[in-house]
Amino acid sequence: MTTASDARWWYRTPGGDLYGPYEVTQLREYALDGRIDAAGSIREGDAGDWLDPREVLPRLGIELFDDSVGAASVPPVERTPPRADAAGPSADLSQTAYILLGLLPFLLVSISGIHNLTAGRVAAGVTQLLLSLIGVWGFGCVGALTGGAGLCLSVPIWVALLVWTIIDVSTVRTDGSGRVFRT
Repeated sequence: MTTASDARWWYRTPGGDLYGPYEVTQLREYALDGRIDAAGSIREGDAGDWLDPREVLPRLGIELFDDSVGAASVPPVERTPPRADAAGPSADLSQTAYILLGLLPFLLVSISGIHNLTAGRVAAGVTQLLLSLIGVWGFGCVGALTGGAGLCLSVPIWVALLVWTIIDVSTVRTDGSGRVFRT
């Protein structure tokens, strides 16, 4: 079991940028420098709840900054993308499974988004799934029944989804929680 002094802590800016993980000593340094905004949030570990820094920092024995003055606009450190060799936890999904879930359902039955839903990238997954079901299948079926009118819309949507899926499986390396896919 980890203690508060050796736990890994994450900081999220009010704009949603994620920094960390940090040791408590690093959090203390950033708070004293005024680089932790009171409107941001802090969590312990990779799956903890996001909490108000004004509640968390005093419990860790860290003197609070004066939030009446406002925090500096400098982020704690430059954001670095997760690395596959980082010590943090990896995603439940492997990179190979993500690629296969992206390409096979799309190429076999023109359904896109399953790969993103499985990886916890819900917004992208739902958008792709709705576009495939309504845009490709819906307009395609209407086009088949009406003599082709719906196919004019169905084909460009299918091509756009294909390009989006190929870009996803080629570039996405983390799940919806920012954890690196297993190799």
